[in-house]
Amino acid sequence: MSGVEGITIRRADPSEPEIAAIIAVHNAHSRLHSPEQSIHCLAADQMQGVDLYAICLGGVPVGCAGLKPLGDGLAEVKSVHVLERVRGRGLSRRLMAHLVDVSRDGGIGGLVLETGSQMLTGFDAARRLYLSLGFVECPPIPGYAPDPASSFFRLDLSA
Repeated sequence: MSGVEGITIRRADPSEPEIAAIIAVHNAHSRLHSPEQSIHCLAADQMQGVDLYAICLGGVPVGCAGLKPLGDGLAEVKSVHVLERVRGRGLSRRLMAHLVDVSRDGGIGGLVLETGSQMLTGFDAARRLYLSLGFVECPPIPGYAPDPASSFFRLDLSA
């Protein structure tokens, strides 16, 4: 767990009501901004095998993100979401930095993720965040097919 200015990051269980609610909001955002065939988010009850983390303000979860091990030293970043009412405070950046630290500590050599492409403006902020953190666009990641509504990113952690 890490904490600065009342901000903590902790392991989370998707069955926790507050976490399940954040995941539901994340999924609703994806459904609102993506074509049906391009929705790749997981419901709370589909998070088996995902190491989930919550970012909290004053002990209250306000966002989450997960790591899904893919093998071969890769993990997929899943379900990155911070509630709209607390955006603009750098919480997504802190949450992603935590995932990078956890991955490095766990011997993961690279992170990959899928998000909406430039044709889906509802994901502009996410793409900007990932690029600012050093992620680079890459071909479709394991488990995904090419899709004009999807952008794929990779961050090399081996350096």
